[in-house]
Amino acid sequence: MPNRIIKESICTSENLDNLTSDEEVFFYRLLVVCDDYGIFFANPSILRAKCFPLRIDKIKDRDIDKWTTSLVNARLIFLYDYEGRQYLKLSKWENHQQVRATKSKYPTPDMEGVRIISVDNNGNQLIENAPVFVSVSDSSNRDKHSYASNVKMKEEEYLKLCEEFGEHVISGKIEDLNNWKGGKGKTTKDDYLTIRAWIRKDAKENRQSSKPNQPDNVTKAW
Repeated sequence: MPNRIIKESICTSENLDNLTSDEEVFFYRLLVVCDDYGIFFANPSILRAKCFPLRIDKIKDRDIDKWTTSLVNARLIFLYDYEGRQYLKLSKWENHQQVRATKSKYPTPDMEGVRIISVDNNGNQLIENAPVFVSVSDSSNRDKHSYASNVKMKEEEYLKLCEEFGEHVISGKIEDLNNWKGGKGKTTKDDYLTIRAWIRKDAKENRQSSKPNQPDNVTKAW
């Protein structure tokens, strides 16, 4: 298995910060057991044996189930079913890792017959009929992902916003846009461009409000 890339941005990732220490360790170990496309079996027994071979007697399948659900809720992985067998894929794999292999070892989310699995608040798995991801080899046609019920953009657009303005700021803007569209029934041509426009507007207003007011009877000094 090739080495994996870990960027310093993990230290400021709010997704990772919401995990427990055990969940974060599980995530890092997933990085090195997944194939070159960020895919691996989602079976808890297999994950336990591959990720924790020296703790097989201490860690239980129920621990793996709990940690997997947390990673799904943190949007770090997603689950899918193919011909009755479950798989997982790291959500932003292609943005952080080099894809060397020409083909995944496992069924990919874009294959016909794949069903995406979501997890509800109680950890129960819900299977959806249609896959929502397309082939990772065709990034130019990658579908937009939902970052809120009313907000969609491409994964690379979301990452670019986070890199420029910070994940905390973008999370707030996504929530604002989601509420604006949902509460008022509004639509946008492009959610990514709308968020950028809102941020530019906020910056302009902040600059204007920070300018000191000059009395009318004061002569400018040149």
